Amino acid sequence: MGQTKQLLPWPYPHGKSTLLATAFDLLSKRCREMVLVLGHDVDLIQKALGTRQYISVLSDPDAEMSHSFQLGLAAVIERNNADRVLLYPADHPFVDHQTLASLIETSAADPEHVIIPRYHDKGGHPTAIPSGLFEELSQADLSGGLNQWFRKNAGRTRYLEVTDPTIIQDIDSPSDLG
Repeated sequence: MGQTKQLLPWPYPHGKSTLLATAFDLLSKRCREMVLVLGHDVDLIQKALGTRQYISVLSDPDAEMSHSFQLGLAAVIERNNADRVLLYPADHPFVDHQTLASLIETSAADPEHVIIPRYHDKGGHPTAIPSGLFEELSQADLSGGLNQWFRKNAGRTRYLEVTDPTIIQDIDSPSDLG
């Protein structure tokens, strides 16, 4: 992308926000606390978030995404006050408010399963992870990625079928910016 993509203007190219701030603001309306796992350009990211309140965890920017997930989960476990975690990468600024509400509602009604939104047979974000799995996931070997853990533990994972294609739209290349 030529720069830290979370800091790209949103909506691109002349937005008044960034990808990260847009994703943060969407989720923060539904969450008691926000935990951000930061790697590249920590100072710039903190500046872009301004006065927003969050817990920050520093991660090796070159580590696998699953490592960052486990660091963030450890911070949640330490605070011991969450019913669930919504795993939401900052490069998914699109998710519809109703989709998010439905995901949270489904997760609250089924606190035993990971709830993954799915659009046309593709899983997306955010993913709701119940507190009953925090310890196990924080200790699990996730070297194959979190999706591999979900596949191996299919009985502990449910999919929420949605009509919202935004759950699978992430920003990975300049062409994804619209």
